[in-house]
Amino acid sequence: MEKIKKCTICGRNFTPDKYHPHQEVCSAPECQHKRQIMNQKIWRKQNPEYFKYKEKATPWERKRSEYLQKWRKEHKDYFKKYHKLKEEKQKLGF
Repeated sequence: MEKIKKCTICGRNFTPDKYHPHQEVCSAPECQHKRQIMNQKIWRKQNPEYFKYKEKATPWERKRSEYLQKWRKEHKDYFKKYHKLKEEKQKLGF
């Protein structure tokens, strides 16, 4: 006999997959999308250090990182002009 469960997201009745009998969410794409987002939030709370800045490993990486920071500071005007042009193009529909 097939066990029928209620989806924890939409509330509809569904039959769990035979390979995943503990399934709590139906297979509707909207419910699966919400489940994935919820799982990502839970994972990020459990692993807060994962996306933090890590120290550059090699001297080349450290030197390049310093160079890029310096270059960005020296060329702030370039980025302002670039973003302004990009916004104008979007307004014109390009």
